[in-house]
This record gives sequence, C-alpha cells and structure tokens, in this order.
Amino acid sequence: MSHRPYSSSSQRGFTLIELLVVIAIIAVLIALLLPAVQQAREAARRSQCKNNLKQIGLAMQTYHDGAKMFPPGLIQQTGGCAPNRLWGGMMPLLPHIDLAPLFKTLNPQGGCLPAPNAVIDGKTPLNAAYSQFICPSDSSEITNLFHQGYSKSNYPVSEQISGAGVVNVGCRISSIRDGTSNTFMHGERRLEREPVGQRHTAAIVWGRSNNTDAGSKFRANWQINFPNPTTSSTGFAGDNGCVRHGSSSAHVGGAHFLMCDGTVRFVNQNIGRNPAAGSTTVCVAMFPTLLSGPGFVLQNLFYMSDRNPVGDF
Repeated sequence: MSHRPYSSSSQRGFTLIELLVVIAIIAVLIALLLPAVQQAREAARRSQCKNNLKQIGLAMQTYHDGAKMFPPGLIQQTGGCAPNRLWGGMMPLLPHIDLAPLFKTLNPQGGCLPAPNAVIDGKTPLNAAYSQFICPSDSSEITNLFHQGYSKSNYPVSEQISGAGVVNVGCRISSIRDGTSNTFMHGERRLEREPVGQRHTAAIVWGRSNNTDAGSKFRANWQINFPNPTTSSTGFAGDNGCVRHGSSSAHVGGAHFLMCDGTVRFVNQNIGRNPAAGSTTVCVAMFPTLLSGPGFVLQNLFYMSDRNPVGDF
C-alpha cells in the first residue's frame, strides 16, 4: 500500500504579524511618496504661473511695439467715468493673449467699465475665470470680493510702469533708466480672505474698483507676503493702501515678478527692503528718494529711475 509523501512546499497563509508588517511598510512608502507627489504638482503649478507672466510680458512688449508705450494703468474714455469704473491696463492686452473675441465683446472703447454682473451679448464675462490671469496655486474664488466681485487676477502691474493717479498715460521703455532687467513690470498677489489678519486682496482683470487702484496695481512698500490686517472679507477696513497694494503669492517663500525685459524671477520674501517703506507717511509710490537706497533691493527694483544699482537677487 503506497502513501503520498509529505510535501514541505505546501502553501500556507500569512500570519497576522506578517500581514501587519506588510501594511506598515506600505504605509511608510505612501507617507514618503505623497510629499514628492505634492511637490511635483506644486512645481507644475509654479511653472504655469511663471508662464502666465511670460505671456503677459510678451503681450506688453507687442503692445509697446505698436503704441510706442506700455498700456496706461487706468483708461478714461471720452465723456468721463466714475472713479471706480475705469478700465485697467490689462484690457489692451487681451487681443495679444488669445482673448481677442472677449475684447471685441466687451468693446472697452465704447464706454466705462460695467458692473461685474452686467450682461454683455448674453454673457456675464466680467465675473468669469480667465486662466491667463490666475496662478494655479491660488485655489481661492474666481471672483474677487475685495474688488466688487470682478474676475480675479493674480498679476497686478507695477504702479511705476502704469502710472500713479493718472489716466491714459503709459510708460515708454526709454523712461526705464535703471535698465529693463532691473525693474519690475508685473508681480503676484494672491487672494486670501480668511483668516482675519492674514488676508491678501489679489487684483482684478478689468481695472479700478472701490475707488482704489489696488485692483490693478502693486507697490513695493511692504515685505513680500506681508499679512493684511484688514478686518473685512469684502473691503479694506483696518488696513492701509500700502498693504493692499503689496505683493504676495500662494508659493512658499516669495513670489514671481515679471521684469521689464520679459524675464520672470522668483523673488525671496526676505529680500532686502526699506523697513520704513510701510509707513503711511511715505506710502506714495512716486517718491523713490524717500524709499530707495543702498540695500533696499525691493524698492530699488520697483523704482525705474532711482539710479541705485542692483546686483544678484
């Protein structure tokens, strides 16, 4: 009578301890992988943000080639407009960044800036999202309630390049005496309405709102990413004009800036700056002798003719 020999290779299941060890190893691998995935995604978002600014820079240069100046920061149509109904300098760029049909629909030459919910040709284009003006890292609303609910923009223009308190006057390249590679043209500003005291007001695509040009322009008074003390999620209570004109981003450690030569630089938020620049007594953009000077790199990059040399930054 034959017997089947016992096989030492017969299958057996995992013990509970072995299963727990495998689960623990998988959890550790996932924990190591997730930050790398998040970093890769943020790197892609930063790259797209940088590309947005590059396209704006190309549009600015193309406009300058035709008009012999950069677009005015505020555009006053014949007949006059209310102070919070002025078109901004982004409007003339629309035909140069694949938004020519939108420019034709809005017909900015035909009047003043409409209300954000105005229906134009059956649409409400003034409170829609336009990826050309939105940093992908800024996941906040597509409309900016700090600025009446108009379409959000993360890329305000320098008040030096667009003019402070003037309309229909643009800057010429020949006026940038410090050199186009050493002068800001556009900078980032994120939108963050919460929490109180940590807010950033972003900008809007279309122009001026709430009787302030912070919706379209930036100044270099405060440190990059300096928190806004405003106590209102839809207005400017508790802040001052310097803060809401500041620069900020949803990126860690600084913000992107478009230089007047078309390059885009990521500027560290700890860059040298004038500590007195945030004072309300000197919070006017057009006084470089008060704010710029040796070591004040942020202000020196902002002012286009202060004659303060800028090295590596």
